[in-house]
Amino acid sequence: DVPVKPNTRYCICLSAKTNSNSSAWFGGGKGWHVRKGIPNTGGKWQRICHSFETKEDGNAFPFMVVVEHPTDGLWIDNVGFFEGDAPPPAWNEDKPENMVEISPRQPALLPHPRRNEFIDPRWDPELYPRDQWLFVNGPADFDGVVGLKTAPVDAQAQLEFRDVDSGRVLATLNTPLRDGGAGGRCWQLHARCNLATSNAAQVLISVSVSNQGVELVRSERQYRLVTPSLIESLLTQLDTQRQLLAVVLDGLGERIPAVCSLRLRLSLYDRFSAYTRQDCKQGNIDRAWVTYQELLTMIEDGLREAQAIKDGALPPPTPVPSYVTSPIRIDKSSFLATQRYPDGRLIEATPTFFTGYGHFGQVRRDIELFPGYGINMIQIEQGPRGVVEDNGKINTKPIEALRAIFARAEKANISINLLLSPHYFPSWALKKWPELADCQGGFFQYCVHAPEARAIIERYLRSIVPALKDSPALHSFCLSNEPTSIKLDQCPHIRAQWPQWLERKHGSIDQLNQRWHSAYASFTDIPVPKPFPEGAIAYDFVLFNQETFAAFHQWMADVIHDMAPAIPVHAKIMMGCHFHKYSGGIWSVCPELFAQLSQINGNDVGNVLRRDQSQFYNGWQRYEMSYDFQRSMRDLPVFNSENHIIRDRDFTTRRPIHSYSALIQGALHGQSATTIWVWERSNNPVSDLAGSILHRPNHVLAVSAAAMDLNRHAPVITAFQQAPPSVVHLWSQSTVLYNQAQHLAAMDSLWTSFCALGQSQGFLSERQLNQIAASGELPPVLRQARLLALPAISHLPTSALPALDMIRKQGIAVVFFGDGALERDEYDQPLPQPPPCERLPLPEVLDDLPAALLPRLGAWAMTPAIMVTHADGSPLYGLEFRSVEHAGQTYTALCNQRSTALTVSLRQQGRPCDSHELLANQPQTSSITLPPLQPMILQIKK
Repeated sequence: DVPVKPNTRYCICLSAKTNSNSSAWFGGGKGWHVRKGIPNTGGKWQRICHSFETKEDGNAFPFMVVVEHPTDGLWIDNVGFFEGDAPPPAWNEDKPENMVEISPRQPALLPHPRRNEFIDPRWDPELYPRDQWLFVNGPADFDGVVGLKTAPVDAQAQLEFRDVDSGRVLATLNTPLRDGGAGGRCWQLHARCNLATSNAAQVLISVSVSNQGVELVRSERQYRLVTPSLIESLLTQLDTQRQLLAVVLDGLGERIPAVCSLRLRLSLYDRFSAYTRQDCKQGNIDRAWVTYQELLTMIEDGLREAQAIKDGALPPPTPVPSYVTSPIRIDKSSFLATQRYPDGRLIEATPTFFTGYGHFGQVRRDIELFPGYGINMIQIEQGPRGVVEDNGKINTKPIEALRAIFARAEKANISINLLLSPHYFPSWALKKWPELADCQGGFFQYCVHAPEARAIIERYLRSIVPALKDSPALHSFCLSNEPTSIKLDQCPHIRAQWPQWLERKHGSIDQLNQRWHSAYASFTDIPVPKPFPEGAIAYDFVLFNQETFAAFHQWMADVIHDMAPAIPVHAKIMMGCHFHKYSGGIWSVCPELFAQLSQINGNDVGNVLRRDQSQFYNGWQRYEMSYDFQRSMRDLPVFNSENHIIRDRDFTTRRPIHSYSALIQGALHGQSATTIWVWERSNNPVSDLAGSILHRPNHVLAVSAAAMDLNRHAPVITAFQQAPPSVVHLWSQSTVLYNQAQHLAAMDSLWTSFCALGQSQGFLSERQLNQIAASGELPPVLRQARLLALPAISHLPTSALPALDMIRKQGIAVVFFGDGALERDEYDQPLPQPPPCERLPLPEVLDDLPAALLPRLGAWAMTPAIMVTHADGSPLYGLEFRSVEHAGQTYTALCNQRSTALTVSLRQQGRPCDSHELLANQPQTSSITLPPLQPMILQIKK
């Protein structure tokens, strides 16, 4: 442990050398919350630093370097732990050498608003390193240090800024060195120079130290210089290229549809070049430069594509059917609506994918622009605050403003999901009933169980729903935003309901004490716990809280459907929190119960870029597993109404294919509607809006391309959504409470491995097991399954155990995977008779698991007709593929989720087969090179 002071900022520095993605990080601290990934340094030593602040109780910092996966090699040297945001100068007073260095002053690190970490506001420092790039908008400050072996008599430091290309001296500064530290041998240097008007592209900064006219030491460093004038000059040149692209597209005429990603490049260029010029005026030079680079790529790629179409080397874009305002009907995973083709043809009641953005003012302003982007949906919000007044009256102004928005959307063919935002609760009500704040959870800062609160919510709903329910632009109502129910121990309503629930479940206090191994005198003696209590009480309270919180949402849904029975409702539950032991997940929300009260499987789940240098570029697994899970609970479309595909406050350049892939792969797993967080810009680097997609033109283009492709190929993608699972994973809530690490690790690796074996997958819950045991009937998710996987499950409710034997008797293999054994019940007591089942160990190396499972597919009657493997026939961990039959054709969807390219072999019944790739509209041979994250949908040639 390193001794530290509380509430103090520190910097950890080390030198690292790696030859590959090392999956390593350094840091530590309490709970290991301080982490800095070690990147692939390409075999070169690289200095890496990370700043953080200790907590108020911090007096020791456990420091560690962690390697999470096998690595080709990792070298660590010169580790330092310093107080402050940066390491001290390199001059060593005890072993002095003559040295001088100076560098640009960097923007201060900013405290994260919610985490114990700091935010670097600089855009893309990895791509544009600080020691090589200089972004200036005016006078820039430089700091440095001089250290000498011996104290000089008459020393001076001379600083020179020179234009590298012309040799022109831009500025000089002479500084006498007086009254130095360390016995007159060490000085701090400070300088200011305005390079913004220099018109230099590269600048050489030289600093030398002389004593009585004799030079003692010199250092030089060259920087790429980026100024507003440089960006404006480059944008002016790019404006010409943009016009050239417009001319080429005009020359191609009707071969290029009005709505396609190729034409969209022009609109996005116009929008984002204006943002870039605005950033230059506001001093956001680094962000302006990054945006310019994206625009350059966008226009150059567009010119190449347009020229290839003109030359006949590429086919023209396939026409995109566009949603037109029409009644929307739900059919299993699909939204059925009317679409119009560019030639005017209308197709009614056809599968339609809704893709768009949320959630504030900019989406409202851009309604008329979105159809040209291929976008057909927005989410906006309104809550009771500002509508329900303390005198009981209704302020109709917000509702009338919404009616105007809905009228515009109806004309523009934009569908609106309205988030009802009950968390925007009137402040006057909390002043009137301060006890409402005794019960809280996340955005809900008041008790949703209190009659006073519900009266206000109902008054609000009965005002807003009738005003909007008949609008053709209304898609659905979202009941709540990221709902949680956490702080309950002081809630009188929960304290009253909890013992009643326990009595209904257990019948008598003696029965409860026997099951819990407790000694309570009565049900009323049992306290309302805080998350997560030790012992048997945790299991029952989780069930109780899930049911009670779902009942509140059911109440909201009932109020709405009393006025608008045909309007679908859903809630923005956080599926990213669901699988594990988390207060925002299982403590509060059961997706199965929310599916029962909803007509749409609503969620808020993210797939952001990973920071841990793993073999995967992003968080695709839990993102897609969330959709699989919800679709397994009820056969409804998934609507991710706050799709986090870019991390808040992420200022790094990310591959646009990530955004495209997230939407295509998400749709293949059941997502039929989504609104992406967030269609806003911000100049505040600690804002939740900072770094959003509206700062990234190529990601906007990628989202639009995905939206267009989803509706181009909607029937085929729908066929993938509705393919019944062959493999079903038992997710055990009781195991999560007592032994989640092994269970979730096994579940993740099994799910990923079966993706590499061409299997459709689903999930089974403990509630479903209980229903099977009670009724003897299998839920839809199991009706065509061949395998029920038990991933290192250690605990199950005793009442659910008979269901395993019932499932086995239906011809479904029940297999326990991993270490440990299923030996305990939901209250962590020994099972009287653990159920027998087949067991398969998991290999230590995850990459080996698909190959270990492959020989068993035949015994489980689930060998796919189409296999996508390495050329030698071995399956590839991190490859996704599945096949379906649709309209007499075989289709295979595949995606390489690894960080590096793969070459795979496509075989049908063991024989190589060719195909046609739908998304790129290109032929494919049986040998396919898959870039990272690039989805493909292949039509197999007969």
